[in-house]
Amino acid sequence: MPETTEVEPATSELSGALEELLAVLWSDLFEGRTVLPEHDFFELGGHSLLAMRLVATLRNDFNLQVSMRDLMESPKIRDLARAISSREGCEPR
Repeated sequence: MPETTEVEPATSELSGALEELLAVLWSDLFEGRTVLPEHDFFELGGHSLLAMRLVATLRNDFNLQVSMRDLMESPKIRDLARAISSREGCEPR
């Protein structure tokens, strides 16, 4: 019998303040487009300039330590929020 692994189901509901913040920022970057937690930044049309704007906004306006590498490795809202929140003391201001 094959082993089964639990997989978290995809949901279109945002979970927590950080996911909500990322969704608002992404929506602004993508000209008001509705974004969901499982949307991929680059599949939505994101490119390096938009990525730099997003990272700069998160750093400068919300005091979150985010790098381009973080976004490249976690291009979905939910995954990026988890990567950011896994760091100690990383609440948006």
